Amino acid sequence: MLKLKQRLKDEKGSATLEFLGMVPYVFLMMLVLWQFLVCAFAAITVQSAANEAAKVFSTTSSELKAKEASGKIVNNLKNVAWQYHTIAPNSDGRHFEAKVQIQLKLAFLPSELLGMTIPTVPINYAVVGRKI
Repeated sequence: MLKLKQRLKDEKGSATLEFLGMVPYVFLMMLVLWQFLVCAFAAITVQSAANEAAKVFSTTSSELKAKEASGKIVNNLKNVAWQYHTIAPNSDGRHFEAKVQIQLKLAFLPSELLGMTIPTVPINYAVVGRKI
C-alpha cells in the first residue's frame, strides 16, 4: 500500500502530459495569428489597389484603365471570394472617389466543417482624388 501511495505522488512524466495538453492550443493560436496576418496583408493590398486606381484615373480619366490597374493588384490575393471596383466622379467634375471592395475567404476553415459556405471577411477602402 505504501508503494502505491508513493507512485501516485510521484510526478514523473507530468511535464510531458502538460506539454501534450498545450500543443493543440498553441497550434490553434498559430492558425488564428496566421489568419490575422493574411487579413492584414489583404487590407494593405486593397488600400494599394484603391490608390493605384485613383492614380490611373486622375491621369487618364479612364474608368476602365483604373479598374484594370486595381484588378491586377487585387488578383494577387488567393482567397478572394469576389471583388468590386468603382470610380464615382463628384458633381464638380474634377474630384472623384475610387472604391475597392473584396470579400476575403477565411483560409483555415474547411468547407466540410461548416457545410458548403466558407465565412468571408469584407475589406473596403475608398480614396478621394482630383483629376489632373
